Formats: sequence, C-alpha cells, structure tokens
Amino acid sequence: MVNKQEAQLTAREQQVVILICKNLKYREIAEQLGLGYETVKTYANRIRTKLGLTSKVAVVLWAQQKGLI
Repeated sequence: MVNKQEAQLTAREQQVVILICKNLKYREIAEQLGLGYETVKTYANRIRTKLGLTSKVAVVLWAQQKGLI
C-alpha cells in the first residue's frame, strides 16, 4: 500500500502547490498559469486527496517538509 504522504504529484500539481504556498488565491493561480479557475480548484482538490490532507495550511506544511518551498 502506498503512503499518501509519498504520493507523486505531477509537474503541474507541484506548480499549483508552490503558488498556494505563496498565498495566491485560486483566481491568481489560474491567471498566472493560464488556466481556468475551476481547473485550479480541481488541481487543489486532487492534491489534497492524493496527499490525504484537508486544508491549504496542511499543503503548505507538507511542501515545507518536502523541501518544495
């Protein structure tokens, strides 16, 4: 069984994580990456699901632990 904390994020998901860590709103992330708002929300939800996390704060803490930021 794969540990959710060790789940692999795609390159795009990693980009979204980094921008979440910069405290950007989903609309700002969408604009910066050239994506739609709903697409960014989907990425954020997928990231939290893959990692077994429930909040943006938890994603930021995870990114710090993994050295992404």
